[in-house]
Amino acid sequence: MKLREYRPKPSPDALTGVPRDTPPGERVFVVANPASKATFRVLVKLLETAASLGLPQPKLLPTTRESPGPQQARDALDQGADSIIAVGGDGTLRLVAGELGSSGVPLSVIPAGSGNIFARNIGMKVRDYSANVTLALTGKSAAVDLGWAQTNVSATPEPMLVMAGIGREAEAVALATPDLKRALGWGAYVPAIARKAFAPPMPMRVSLDGGPEQPVRAWSVLAANCPNLTMGMVAFPKAKLDDGVLEVMQMLVNNPLQWGPVAAKALANFEAPVSALSYTRGSDIIITTPHPLRAQVDGDDIAGVRELRVSLAPSALLVRVPEQAPQQGVAHD
Repeated sequence: MKLREYRPKPSPDALTGVPRDTPPGERVFVVANPASKATFRVLVKLLETAASLGLPQPKLLPTTRESPGPQQARDALDQGADSIIAVGGDGTLRLVAGELGSSGVPLSVIPAGSGNIFARNIGMKVRDYSANVTLALTGKSAAVDLGWAQTNVSATPEPMLVMAGIGREAEAVALATPDLKRALGWGAYVPAIARKAFAPPMPMRVSLDGGPEQPVRAWSVLAANCPNLTMGMVAFPKAKLDDGVLEVMQMLVNNPLQWGPVAAKALANFEAPVSALSYTRGSDIIITTPHPLRAQVDGDDIAGVRELRVSLAPSALLVRVPEQAPQQGVAHD
């Protein structure tokens, strides 16, 4: 996956009249949880790096439990931000990204979550705070697709950067509590998935790009904009961040023996088909169920879902990416 560098045309800022292509770092805002130890380390490094580069100090807009990021991103845009840095995991990133779509203001990512799947997919080394801070302040931007997930339980769609799904996988995600994720990182998902591995598939109906509904009995159905998960697993081999298309996986696991080939395909990334996995591609998918199920959007749990619709806004989001974005897969730590 080679991300194309974004070269914007100057457009006046609605508040100040300053073109949006002003040098990076002129007006930088940071959206982050101030209670996180990782955030403190990142902020110290940001201040040091900005000073060494002769840039103004970034302005912190702290999140709270009640206000986890969208309002802070809107406030930054209202104050004429040239770039916005989101410090956190995939949940924080997607909430900030949802406000920046089509704004022309780039999102900088400093991963500080349990999975950091989006950051890995754009080639970041998640533990290299120094490199990530420099990238956030001075990196070049690439245009990537921004996903949206609409359910019957919410009046507004949820922004998505990595994937959304419904079924047993979402039930497992719900079992990985915040406390477990803080203690175990991505490892919190292992026992959660193991607890749901032997649960039976469920009836669903899937429609792709306005086509007829197709009945399926699936353990889970997922739509992804990125190829990779954590631990180097390539779950969606044809997914790309900037092609305007989702890769849709139907997990048709109905007996325990099928998990071996599924895990082997993800870990070894071999091309041979696996009977328990069915792949399709499209830009708009609707999944309906006869009974309320759990869904998840970039790891954030949603209960009581009977309809999940996932779509893409092509090239709607600017993201600062490493100079050598990966051709395929993640850049490992």
